[in-house]
Amino acid sequence: MKVQIQNLILNFISENPGTQISAVVKSMPDVDRSSVSSALTRLTMQGKINRRTGSNNRFCYTIAAGEPVPVVAISAPVHVPAAVPKQQIISPEEWERRFSKAEELQLKGLSRRANQAFLELLDVTSETTLREKIVSCRSRCGSRPSGDSSTVAGHFVGVGLI
Repeated sequence: MKVQIQNLILNFISENPGTQISAVVKSMPDVDRSSVSSALTRLTMQGKINRRTGSNNRFCYTIAAGEPVPVVAISAPVHVPAAVPKQQIISPEEWERRFSKAEELQLKGLSRRANQAFLELLDVTSETTLREKIVSCRSRCGSRPSGDSSTVAGHFVGVGLI
């Protein structure tokens, strides 16, 4: 996969010397920007392309002298997105029961368990308003410190250095 992306990038740069990363990314809409950036860095480190700073302080890329350009079909599929898992559906009564249970955990001071319960509830919720409500409750869980979090480790014994 890496080699195929690198070959596509080499072809594009050979056809468009002095191009910037944004043009390379636009030429490959089905490849992540981070993958293109990593491949450009890898090709530069291998000495296959040259990177120089352009007039607007952005990098411009050209093929290194004497470097053979691989012939690759541009229309070749590069990245196949993974299938999105189907979201589990629960009844409104079940949603209310889980939400009240998470709020009870939060009121008892069991922040981690409440946070986990809210996170699981977030996974099965598709309505935007309910998701926003869960996110605000989760943020309140994390913002409450435990009772002994403000104490210093150890016990103070003495006045100063001896």
